[in-house]
Amino acid sequence: MLENIEIDKKKKAKLKIITALKDTTIKQIVLQEITNILENNTPITEHTTTRNRESLIIDVDATLKAKIKQHAYENNTKIRDIWIQAVDQIIKQNEIGELINDEKII
Repeated sequence: MLENIEIDKKKKAKLKIITALKDTTIKQIVLQEITNILENNTPITEHTTTRNRESLIIDVDATLKAKIKQHAYENNTKIRDIWIQAVDQIIKQNEIGELINDEKII
């Protein structure tokens, strides 16, 4: 099943840089982070939407999609916020974070 994640354009660019440097795909790194969030029952913060966003379409199996939906329901949050938090955590956790947070590079 395809999941359309709308994220800020700059975050998407940062995510692309991270995946290129780690020689992986956006799908692999995002799904891994989503799995970590679900397994650790990570608290989800509410994210505000921006006008400057792009679609990121990822193929997600039905089981994981159901787990995400259940997690959102149990934590009274939006599914969109879970996806955005996964992307934010990927950006934050990377040792190259300071490099890609330099707006001059992107």
